[in-house]
Amino acid sequence: MTNPYTPPKSMSPESIAPEQQTRRPGRPKSVWLFLCIWTPITVFYAIVLMRNMAIAIDYAMGEGDLATLAFYAGWRSALLVLLVALMVLVWRRRQAGRWGGLLAIGAVMAFAFLAPDRATYASAAERAGAVFARHAFIPALLAWWAYQFGFSRAARAYFSAKPVAAPFDQST
Repeated sequence: MTNPYTPPKSMSPESIAPEQQTRRPGRPKSVWLFLCIWTPITVFYAIVLMRNMAIAIDYAMGEGDLATLAFYAGWRSALLVLLVALMVLVWRRRQAGRWGGLLAIGAVMAFAFLAPDRATYASAAERAGAVFARHAFIPALLAWWAYQFGFSRAARAYFSAKPVAAPFDQST
């Protein structure tokens, strides 16, 4: 005789086969940092692009140089599409997002290292501190971030195509 009050078989941890108890790892902090920094950059670039396009269209209509306008609009819009595509690829855990993100972090590092220093300093000590920060401290932080974003165990698991086996967790 069976108990009539027994609940039907459900998706409890005991009824799920161990091979079905898989989930994808969470986003590492380096990926969250990348997305939190890259989103405002992309939004700011989109706003600047729209404003500059309005100015360029007014100028092109007055002067009649539509070929220059088309070239200007084309490559700048392509750059905006590239920025948005990079964010989407990183969000969706694609390998292209991993390598594109590393390339973007490397570009920021190159810009931080190679950009001309136009600041004025009150003393030689301030200048030395600025040189140390520009040529040692900031590149070291960006290199650490690039390593954590692309090559750490958490990043490799995040960007892998396969879900990893994990114990059943009802909180997610």
